[in-house]
Amino acid sequence: MRVLAFLLMLTMAAPAFAQMRAMVVVNGDAPTTQARAEPDAPGLVSGLQAAGFGVWAGGDMTTARMRDLLEGVHAEGEPASRILILLAGRFAHSASGNWFLGADADRPGLAGVGGQGIDLAAVMEIAAAAPEGGAVVLLGETAAEVPLAAGLSPGAGALEVPEGVTVIRGPVAPVVAFARDQLLRRGTVPATALASRADLTGEGYLSRQAPFLTVDGYYPPARDTTPAPAPTQAELELRDWNAARAAGTPDAYDRFLTAWPNGAHAAEARLARDRLANDPVRIAERAEAALTLSRDSRRAIQEDLVTLGYNTRGVDGIFGAGTRTAITAWQRASGLPATGYVDSAQIARLRSEAGAVRARQDQRPDERAYWDQTGALGTAAGARAYLDRFPTGLFAATALAILAVLASDRDDDRSDRSDWDRALYYDTVQSYQQYLQQHPRGAFAANARARIAALQGGSDARDHAAWDRARNIDTVAAYRDYLSAWPRGIHAYQARNRIEVLESRDDGARERVAWQRAEQRDTVDAYRAYLADFPRGAHADQARRRIDQLQGGQNDAAREAAAWERAIQRDTVEGYRAYLADWPRGAHVTQARQRIEQLSSQNDTAREQAAWDRARNRDTADAYRAYLADWPRGPHAAEARQRMERLQGEQDAASRETAREQAAWERVDALNTLQGYRGYLAEFPRGVHADTARQRIAVLEQGQQREQQQQDRQQQQRAADRAAWTAARNGDSVAAYEGYLRQFPQGAFAQEAKQRIARLTAATPPREAPGLVPEPRPPQVRGPGRNPDPPAADRPRATPPGQGQPPQADPEQRRLPPVQNEAGGP
Repeated sequence: MRVLAFLLMLTMAAPAFAQMRAMVVVNGDAPTTQARAEPDAPGLVSGLQAAGFGVWAGGDMTTARMRDLLEGVHAEGEPASRILILLAGRFAHSASGNWFLGADADRPGLAGVGGQGIDLAAVMEIAAAAPEGGAVVLLGETAAEVPLAAGLSPGAGALEVPEGVTVIRGPVAPVVAFARDQLLRRGTVPATALASRADLTGEGYLSRQAPFLTVDGYYPPARDTTPAPAPTQAELELRDWNAARAAGTPDAYDRFLTAWPNGAHAAEARLARDRLANDPVRIAERAEAALTLSRDSRRAIQEDLVTLGYNTRGVDGIFGAGTRTAITAWQRASGLPATGYVDSAQIARLRSEAGAVRARQDQRPDERAYWDQTGALGTAAGARAYLDRFPTGLFAATALAILAVLASDRDDDRSDRSDWDRALYYDTVQSYQQYLQQHPRGAFAANARARIAALQGGSDARDHAAWDRARNIDTVAAYRDYLSAWPRGIHAYQARNRIEVLESRDDGARERVAWQRAEQRDTVDAYRAYLADFPRGAHADQARRRIDQLQGGQNDAAREAAAWERAIQRDTVEGYRAYLADWPRGAHVTQARQRIEQLSSQNDTAREQAAWDRARNRDTADAYRAYLADWPRGPHAAEARQRMERLQGEQDAASRETAREQAAWERVDALNTLQGYRGYLAEFPRGVHADTARQRIAVLEQGQQREQQQQDRQQQQRAADRAAWTAARNGDSVAAYEGYLRQFPQGAFAQEAKQRIARLTAATPPREAPGLVPEPRPPQVRGPGRNPDPPAADRPRATPPGQGQPPQADPEQRRLPPVQNEAGGP
């Protein structure tokens, strides 16, 4: 989160002449602030297509790819009746502009931000091509920290919104949901839908009558359908200059200079081109790109960095912000230019250094084996166990990197961090109270309570007082003054609505103000600014004539004065440096240098304070360590060291306790007994493995119960077997023993029963068939070795009185063979 898993969608088959066009880009590290699910960007794309839009969309897009999509939306052809542009991800702004950063942006600065993001001024200009009310630009800002160099601030700043364009801002997930569920519903008026959303703000065109998508699908043309006059040379140059500045590449400035070698912006274009061409970061980037590294090669570089103790935030073969930061840190430590990009020589050096570390690791097998058992598992307990035994060992840097990653992951826990980011985004008593309701013991609970106390300590009263003053004056200027002081105040939405009402009473009010401003300044840039806002205004021709006069009659002194005026208006380090580049011996050189020093000092102070605020918000030893690394002599350095030492002590104590618990768990896990698990729970009732111990106790107890039940059943079976055998023995007959065998065919006495049946069967004489003469028996010879007397059952029995002799068989009738017993005898 750390990266956003979103569709990497190919450009839709949207023809350049589509009547309704949409561009949707959701770049990585765009966490949600309400739900824990990712924003439903694919659902929005599907909804746009179903509504009839030609869609250009993608996720995790580089700056070059985003520019290609923007060109697709702005393609030549039939004018678009509706334009929707949604940009979600990281933004940056300065005093002179706003940019939406690409996925490949890596700590951009003011000089190079044009090559790492798209200029929102160009986005607004493209959106303004739609009829009034037919363009909506949605900006979803991530609450994640955006690493920026000097001269830039995170987030989108104040925007110059063209007439007829609606701009909606807010966190990523609510912005995507609003576009999908509200804007695409036919008949929905954006201003009315925004009235019920506390998490979104709107500016620009906020009419309460005009829906974005009409019910009948008919969209009126622009208000002025008369053919526009042919653009003047100044307008053409200004258009090309804005395009070159939006592209922000050396090639773009070269194209501008080819077309306008002596134009009003030629000097500025040359300065920007040379600055980009000589930028060491850009040179290093081109050198790395020329290597065409495979994914395996990139993965090997990441493994080498990790071996040396630099955290790449993953070994996946993808050079994201984490890898670039690790490369920069290694280059800085190695005395190399800290560009964040590597060349072939640096790759070889990196591989050599990592190989030496691995060789030393192999020479210490005991430490290596302990590392494999602890830190190599990638767990906090394992890394701390290794560091306890080898605090300066071969793998110490890697173990510290593992702990840093896990600590960062805990800080970025979605169930706590995202809700805290949302509270910070709105910065109201209600948002912090909602955070405390969800996380009463969260990592930022103390910060939330402190912020509530600060807000309730008088800010709400000041907000209400400012609103009362604006209401008493009841002018556009008064409400704008209120919004400048309270852009997210309690009455901000009411103020914007009131401005719309007042401005709608006089359509020419804004134009008159813009013209008066241009006349007062009376410069080429002032008149160009008027024409950019009102190309068909009442004073457009007059402005063009005045531009021609100023450009035709300016001498060096006038041009220098105009350049100095531009620098004062921008009031930035880059603005004054541009003046010095054009006029190194000008009349205002000393003032420009002094102002550069003042602004640089202010920037350092602001950056130091921002770093301290981040450290205090995170309130971890790593956060204070990072602050001290950047500001070792900062005004908060002493406090940071004290806080870091205390937190580190708490972490060490927790690490020791965790290691002790882990050792106890490993012992009982190896034994896998009820007594062992019960002993673990007695000592660590809330331990990391407590739930697992309880589950295993339940499993073992169930096993014991099943075993006892099995023994009881076996005992009952044996008792029934013995009882049946006793009954069979008492009967002592073939039928009794056969009955036993039918009941217990595998019983304990089954073999004995079968033997008894055999003996009884052998001792029973065969029955003679009626009507047959029995075979005479051979005489029994008594004496040693002879047959004993036959049993009583085999002896001849006397015929009972009254019974005759059995009938004599027919002498001719064939005799039946004697019946043999189991022993084979007659």
